[in-house]
Amino acid sequence: MNAAQLSKPDQSGQPGSAWLSLLALAMGAAAGGAAISAGFSYAAVPIVGALIAASGLALVFLQIALQRRYPQRNSARDLPPVNI
Repeated sequence: MNAAQLSKPDQSGQPGSAWLSLLALAMGAAAGGAAISAGFSYAAVPIVGALIAASGLALVFLQIALQRRYPQRNSARDLPPVNI
């Protein structure tokens, strides 16, 4: 994969999401390799993957909770009127 392929929109239409997929694959392989090199068996690799997935899910729930607790104004209609 070259730089031109990484900058083009992929099938999902999001530019640059291909390199995020490659980064995620590399991080998962590194985490599995770290578990094996730490002396754990090959059976520990799926457990490491499950822990990574669970931590990602926890981050999603944390983000949802923070958005509910601290809502942000996202549009001009949410702003107070300006008196001139």
